[in-house]
Amino acid sequence: MTEVSIIASKSRATFNVPFQIGENVFSMKFDTGAASTVISSEIFIDEMTEEKKSTIKNFLQERNVIGIEFTSASGDCFVGYLIHANGVVVDEAVFADFYYYLVLDNKRVIALLGDDFIDHCEFQHNVHGDIVITGFDFAEYGNFDGAMENDELLYFLDETVTNRNESR
Repeated sequence: MTEVSIIASKSRATFNVPFQIGENVFSMKFDTGAASTVISSEIFIDEMTEEKKSTIKNFLQERNVIGIEFTSASGDCFVGYLIHANGVVVDEAVFADFYYYLVLDNKRVIALLGDDFIDHCEFQHNVHGDIVITGFDFAEYGNFDGAMENDELLYFLDETVTNRNESR
C-alpha cells in the first residue's frame, strides 16, 4: 500500500474526484456501484457525432481492443473499450498506470471511477463529509490485457477525428 492524498469531494448526493488524462481535465464520480471505470468519448472530443463515433469504433475494433458490454443502473446497455493511460493525475496523485473503458454509445456523458479502481483504495468517509483516499495498492492494480494505449487513442482522435471535421 502506497500513501496517497486524494479527496472525493461531496457535491449533493455524489462524490467527485478531479482527473487529468493528457490535456483533458474533468471530474469523475466516485461510484462504488459501478463495477468498472468508464469514461465517455465526449470527455476527449467536443461535438461528438455518429460519424465520429463510428470512425473511433472501427479504429478500436481494427486493433482488437477489448470491448465489454455494460448495463447501467437505469438498464441501458453500452460497450466500453479498454484503454491504458500513463501519467494520469488523480487529484494530487500521479498514476503511472491507469485503466478505463472508453464509452462511445451512451445516452449521457459519464465519467465513473468504478470498483476496479476503488477496490485498491484505502479510504475513509466521515459522516456528511468528503471521501479521503489515503492509500493505494499499486502492486495489485492493473494487469489488464488487451488495452489500447491512451497516447495512441488521443493521437488518433486529434489527427483523424478532429481534423476530418475541420476540413468540411
